Amino acid sequence: MKEGIIIMNNKHNPMKNFYSIKNNESISFDAEDALSLVFASCLNHDCKVSKCTSFNYFRDLKLRILYAEIKKIINCMDEGDYDLSQLVDDHILRSAFAGSVFMKDGMGASYLVEAVIVCKQLLARQNVIIAGEIYRQVAERFHVSPEAVEKAIRYFTKELWMVCKDKTKCLAIYNFVFPSLNSPPTNKDTIVFMAIKMLEIQKLLEALAI
Repeated sequence: MKEGIIIMNNKHNPMKNFYSIKNNESISFDAEDALSLVFASCLNHDCKVSKCTSFNYFRDLKLRILYAEIKKIINCMDEGDYDLSQLVDDHILRSAFAGSVFMKDGMGASYLVEAVIVCKQLLARQNVIIAGEIYRQVAERFHVSPEAVEKAIRYFTKELWMVCKDKTKCLAIYNFVFPSLNSPPTNKDTIVFMAIKMLEIQKLLEALAI
């Protein structure tokens, strides 16, 4: 993940630059700034802005959903006895992404989310990433063939990429889905990229417990 998303630098101080009342009507920010703001708002316990204000500030519904799910994870962490990897899978991948960010019918989105979860587990164990093995594990979960999983993910990501490539200014969340909007990604490109992003989010959240 880009440094601006992990740690806010002086140029992008979200509490100073984004919550200034006099600037709220004219402010604009790019995708990286928007995602930085989500994370800074969720992770900064010293933030003087109310939770309600933080949530309502995000004009993009998808960013609101991501913000809400990250806050749920943090609340679970505060209660203790948690599996952070499972929380990320359930609240960000299955809820924020599959349930609301993708917002498309069909099994492609569900297969993609489960493929990312499998890939995330493989990356955490430093295993070699083989697309066929990912399809096989997802297929077993859904009682379908690996070929059906591969085809559904390929069709879904192609359609979603076509929608996103001309609308990057208003779709900041898709910086967590596609490595590039300049050329169509392969299934493996998308799955591995999303898995890496989820592991980076997990590391961010782990830092809260230290």
